Amino acid sequence: MLTAPPGCRNDVESAGAPLVCGSRAGRNVLLVGDSVALTWGPAVREAFSPDRGWGLQVVGYASCPLYAGTTALGPVGDFSEECAQRQRQLMKLIEAEAPDVLVLSASEGYLSSVPTEAKQQKEEWFRSTKAVLAQLSHVPHVILLSNPPRTEFPSDCATRWNGPSACLASVSLQYQHKAEAEQSASREFENVTFVDARSWFCGARGCPLYVDGIIQRTDNTHLTAAASESLGTTLRSAIELAAPDLRGALR
Repeated sequence: MLTAPPGCRNDVESAGAPLVCGSRAGRNVLLVGDSVALTWGPAVREAFSPDRGWGLQVVGYASCPLYAGTTALGPVGDFSEECAQRQRQLMKLIEAEAPDVLVLSASEGYLSSVPTEAKQQKEEWFRSTKAVLAQLSHVPHVILLSNPPRTEFPSDCATRWNGPSACLASVSLQYQHKAEAEQSASREFENVTFVDARSWFCGARGCPLYVDGIIQRTDNTHLTAAASESLGTTLRSAIELAAPDLRGALR
């Protein structure tokens, strides 16, 4: 059973070893990222079932994912430097834990914070992603999992007057550029598999806030536990398709 924040989500301004939740087993998966990445925890736990001998550990920092150039894509000043320090700590933790599978994810919001043209934002994310993946060649399997595309805020659309049809959002340009950059970077490393979650949340009409009666977000970005857990089988199938050498270990 995963503990609630702050057990998984750490504060960038808090020094010291990061808190890690979950437990190890015969085979281990480690989920690392920002607060958006950590909401994938229930899905990852379902995909890598304890019944198949998998243990899951989760660790991350709010607004500070494990991407080498993230400090150029987010807040500046003290937070930027502290985030860089935490990223270095996470790299050491990954090396010490030696997971069989490492799952990475991050919010799309960092791209919109870059005061440059969209093309440059995409190129910067590609460079950042490639830089961090190059440091993870020692990990047998790295799953680069895209973030859930943003939706409407529940408080904005779930009113007395609106129905589910009012709670549709379009896939942002930032999401598209981020996913394309991550996919391109992942192709350069044999141990990395990119999984694009866009089709799990969005259709031709947009990205709904409700799917099969389940509310998908706590805000416009973070998955609810129910939404995340419901996607465990979908995530497992996507990993099996993209990384056939993991198929036997997942079933």
